[in-house]
Amino acid sequence: MTWKARKTRKPRIRPLYLASWRERGDWAPGRRNVYTLDAKPDPCEHGDGQIKILIPTSDELRATPKAFRKAYKHRLAMYHLNTGGLEPGRLLAHTFDPREGQAQLIARVAPGDTLATAERAANQARNHRIWAARALAWAGWLVVVDGITFEPSTH
Repeated sequence: MTWKARKTRKPRIRPLYLASWRERGDWAPGRRNVYTLDAKPDPCEHGDGQIKILIPTSDELRATPKAFRKAYKHRLAMYHLNTGGLEPGRLLAHTFDPREGQAQLIARVAPGDTLATAERAANQARNHRIWAARALAWAGWLVVVDGITFEPSTH
């Protein structure tokens, strides 16, 4: 009897997509949940809910780009250290129950979901899509930003 070596497949890891609202159909294949990263989204940009920890605060948005990066990075690092809440399987979104109007429910963000912002260019100094991608990649997510796999070392 001869034994054949079995090929083992790597498990297919589905990424978390980050894109602008206008271009999310181009960069985020499939349709799972789409959550907003904007503090005050337009009515057509509400999606399935918000990921509140990744939304910049009003103080952060009023700061200079350098101060914004420092404050946003510090807030996400403290949240992750205290709760581990950015890791895959632990990141939470606040969704809206259509039967209750704006009542908030909690849902886990899953691989294949899309996080969208109003900003088109992901290379702007204040673009929190890049800063969110960096935090999520460090927490263990496979992140795709505007169709390109995000490598934290290059940003």
